[in-house]
Amino acid sequence: MDVIRHTLTRVAGGYRPNRCKRGDGPNGLGHVWLVFTAHATGHPRPVDGAMPGLHWAEREELAELAARTAARARGTVTDAQWRDRPGLEPVWCRWIVAVGLITMSADDLEAIDNAL
Repeated sequence: MDVIRHTLTRVAGGYRPNRCKRGDGPNGLGHVWLVFTAHATGHPRPVDGAMPGLHWAEREELAELAARTAARARGTVTDAQWRDRPGLEPVWCRWIVAVGLITMSADDLEAIDNAL
């Protein structure tokens, strides 16, 4: 089922470093991001095959995915393990911490930033 009703509220945004297959942004490595909260009914549906892993995630799942990203940044998750069960894109860890959806230690966030 497609999302049939939704509301979006911008909660954060700005420039963050991030490697991207589209290449660097105008300020070098990274892009300007806009972060919204969404209240919706239904299920998200990728358009034209984009974002095949798109799904709604509760805070607990976000925290688990962010912890996996930190483990990957520290080298305790191998390439094969990551491909089998990835975490979050590193840039999203700081955003979801910034808007208060999860907490992460400063050490974990630094490890993630250094992995960029």
